[in-house]
Amino acid sequence: MSILAATMGTTFVITSLVAKKEKGKSQYKDESNQMNPLEGKKVVFIENDDEIENADGVRGHLEAIGDSDYKVLNEDLILSFHLVDLLCLVLFWELLH
Repeated sequence: MSILAATMGTTFVITSLVAKKEKGKSQYKDESNQMNPLEGKKVVFIENDDEIENADGVRGHLEAIGDSDYKVLNEDLILSFHLVDLLCLVLFWELLH
């Protein structure tokens, strides 16, 4: 059981490091024209019948009303990782039996 715990811990650390490294590459820091102008903002939907219909079948657009206070919590990341670990354990258990 200690080998499994050590393996899971090592996997978590490696996955976290890779995710941090890759996240920087995916955010277009050097290409401002590729960035989402509403990222990190609170938004509201403004209905406008003069605009084209969007994918939800509604006419309108989003407008920023301020900065968002949402932050990804470490607990969210840890919980997500443990769900993946649990799935791996179940699959491993099924392979053994």
